[in-house]
This record gives sequence, C-alpha cells and structure tokens, in this order.
Amino acid sequence: MPRKFQWFLLFVVSVSFFPLAAYAGEGVNMNLQKVWWNVSPPDDSTLSALTQENQQRLNVAAADGFKLVRVLFPISWIEADAPSSQRQATLKLVSSFVSQANALGMRAIIAVTGDSGTSNKQDLVCHQQNVLIQSLMEIARVIPDSPMAGIETLNEPPNGCSGSESWLAVQQQIYQALRSLKKQILIVVTEGEWGSLDGLLKFDPSFYRNDPGVLFTFHYYEPFLFTSQGSSNAAPGCYKYVHDLSWPYDGTVSQVEASALQLLSADSSADDKKRNDCRNRLTTDLAHYQQTGAPGYAESRFGEVAVWAQRAGIQPNRILVGEIGVLRTQKTAGSPRAGAAGWLSAATAAARHYGFVWAAYDLDTTFAIDCGQPPAEKMCSEYVGALQ
Repeated sequence: MPRKFQWFLLFVVSVSFFPLAAYAGEGVNMNLQKVWWNVSPPDDSTLSALTQENQQRLNVAAADGFKLVRVLFPISWIEADAPSSQRQATLKLVSSFVSQANALGMRAIIAVTGDSGTSNKQDLVCHQQNVLIQSLMEIARVIPDSPMAGIETLNEPPNGCSGSESWLAVQQQIYQALRSLKKQILIVVTEGEWGSLDGLLKFDPSFYRNDPGVLFTFHYYEPFLFTSQGSSNAAPGCYKYVHDLSWPYDGTVSQVEASALQLLSADSSADDKKRNDCRNRLTTDLAHYQQTGAPGYAESRFGEVAVWAQRAGIQPNRILVGEIGVLRTQKTAGSPRAGAAGWLSAATAAARHYGFVWAAYDLDTTFAIDCGQPPAEKMCSEYVGALQ
C-alpha cells in the first residue's frame, strides 16, 4: 500500500535519567474507529473491516516512530444495557487494537469518553459510578496484564458531586478494582478538572505514588484562543468569531479583534447577554495573548508541572500529556492553520525538555496531524519541517 501520510514527529526521545526508558515518550491519539462523528458502534458485520483498517492506521503510526497510542471511544458502547452484540464487538475491537499496537512495539492506553449515548461525565461520576467501574473492568478483562497496555480512568473527568461521590473518591475505587484484576497494566489518573494542567497542579498523588504503573495526566491546548479558534464549542461559543489569529503573537491581534467583534455584532442568533459575555471574553483573552501566545509559554507551563512532580516525588516519565493539538481550519479535512506547526513544535519540545510522556491529538480526525488529507498537502512541508 503506498504511503499517503507525512507526520510531524521525526525522532524518539532519549532522556538519560529515565530508568531503561520505562515509558516511551512520543505518542498519538486515535479513535477506535477512524470515522468518529455520529458513527455507529461496531458489530459483527463491521468488526473484520474495522480491524483491518486499524491495522493500516497503526502500521503508519509505528513506521513514523510513535511508541504509544491513546485510544478513545464512547463508554455507551460497552455499558451493561447496550446490545450484547455491540458490547462484544467493541471489546473484541479493543482487544485486537491493543494486540496490534503491541505487536508493533507500541503501548496502547484505552480512554473511554462519557459524552455519547445516555451517559455524560457528570452522571457517571455522581450517579453511575458502578457503570463506569464495571465498564472499565470489562476492558481490563480483554487486554493483557502488561505495561504495554493501559486504561485511563476517564477522559477529561469533571469534579463530580460531593463527599464520597467526588471524582477523586470514585477514581480511587476504579484504581483498586483495576489493580485487583491486573497487576501490571498502566493506569492513568488525574484531578477532576476536565483534564486541565491547573487541575493536575492541585492533585494529591500520594495514594498512587508507590505504584510505578500509574501515570498522571493532563491535556494541553493553551492558549485555547489559538488552538480552538473558529470552533463553536469553545469559550463557550465565543471563539467561533476568531479567525486568522497567528502564533506566536504578533502585531495583527488588533485586526483579529476588530474582525471578531464585527462578526459577533452581526450574529443574529446571539442575544444581548451572549454579545456582552463574548465581547468581554474576547477582549480579555486577546489582551492576554501577548503572554499566552509567546513562544516560551508552553515551556513555562510545563515547568509548573515539573515542579509539582518533583515536590511530590513523581518521576517525570510518569507524567502523560495525554492530548496536544491544534484544531483544523474545517471540521474535516481542513488544512493545518498557519502557526500550527510552530505551536506543536514548541509544545512537544517542552514535553521532551521535562521528560514527559505525550500523545499528539490526533491521528486523523478534526485535529489531524495527518498531512495527507486534501486540501492539506500544500502545507505538509511546513508542518513536518517545523519539527525536524
């Protein structure tokens, strides 16, 4: 099969103080199915084709040097009340994915999302803890008891409710259940603040400190003003008015602000409250962009995590930056936006500098680092060359 992809990642981290490079540093996120938006869950009729497609995707990732794959899919696909054929097909696909990745020398970490189907994250943490725990146990049963496989407790968890139903309490229950079944798998944990860096800085890791198979994770998209510009989901809904914001910061910010405020004023779907809220949000965030859009900002932020880890007695290679990425200019198949290559280079360089494990978001969907999707070919040399 001819090569269709080019990737920004071109080398493998080697940090002398890692014990035998226990956790490979460079990874990529993949959805369990390449087509992910409004997609049907796997079933017996699609399982074979999906398995073959995933093998092709993993072959490309392995050939380009990735050593870790973080795999996402909705928890609703394997919940107890889901159709039996759907649950079994999904678990078979998970099992084969892990086996395929391991055979290529890549670790595979499974991370369920709670945003699809009938279960959202708040319900899972506050009212359906058993659903979450039992679903993760189902995954644990079909993956090998090996540090080449892992499970994340929940993708970008919320804070939860209160008392014994807080996210931190639920996460400890998850950890104990998983570790009782599998002694060697990786288990990925975090504070309940939607996977944020600032959330991790508040996290007390002492419960997990002495288990070297536990990784501590956060996601990095700062500044969201750049990485999520144009998205109707960000800020919330305010960043859809921001276009052509460059990275790093330069003198064009005033033009970007004027254009964004003009689009906001012209949006007939926005009421007075929305206009006022977004106007305040945009002017504030754009005013701060001189700092947050600076080339060294990612390194300064990752440095805060390095200090947290040192104080807590956590080796830096137990820190997983689970997602690092820049939204494409269109929902699907858009070109990488101007500045995306430089931002990715700065963020991954900061992770390497501090010895963190990281996984780019993502292989081939809305944040794709795959330069082979039309009409992106014209930017491939810039996108790849920035990280050589």
